Amino acid sequence: MVNTILKEADLFCPNSVRINFTIYHVYFYTLGIALCERGNHSQLSAKLKGVGETSIERIMNIEHVYDHVNYDGIYFYHIFSENEETNPYRFKAQNRTEFLAGIIFEIGRLLKNYPELFPEEIKFAINNKEKIKQ
Repeated sequence: MVNTILKEADLFCPNSVRINFTIYHVYFYTLGIALCERGNHSQLSAKLKGVGETSIERIMNIEHVYDHVNYDGIYFYHIFSENEETNPYRFKAQNRTEFLAGIIFEIGRLLKNYPELFPEEIKFAINNKEKIKQ
């Protein structure tokens, strides 16, 4: 369901050498958040020193999810079909993490109305929905 746009890892750092294939970043559009898998400590240390570049492995475009899911600060609501008997399905945020995830999700809903806030490379990838090569 979530559109995945694969591209070359060095799109955002074309002048650098690919550092380590074990460091993996997924950028969530429209949240403007990159999730880092592995290498968190070394990347954060580099960023705090003002050195290094981050490369994005994949972009997850969640724009269309906003048509089917919303969060009101207490409940997540899912609308899966036109069937009134099953919609909307709702569940309560069970803990602080789910509460904060809902808040971040709704911030992404607002951000999708301001595409000029996102990096040009991200917008290019989203608009072309294809592999991008340097």
